[in-house]
Amino acid sequence: MTPKPHPLQAAVRVAQAREEEAAKRLADAQQRLAEQENTLPKRDLIEVSVVAVSFKKHNT
Repeated sequence: MTPKPHPLQAAVRVAQAREEEAAKRLADAQQRLAEQENTLPKRDLIEVSVVAVSFKKHNT
C-alpha cells in the first residue's frame, strides 16, 4: 500500500506549474519586445522601454 501524499504537495505542484507557465509567458513576451524594438524607429524605443520597466515593476 502506497502512502497517501500530503494535501499540500498537490498545492505545491500546482504552484510550481503556474510559476513555470508564467516564466514561459514572460520569456515569450520579452522575445517579442526585443523583436519589436528592432523594428521601431529610435524615437519610439524610449517609450517602449519605459512601458516595459513599468510592466516589470508592476508584476514583481
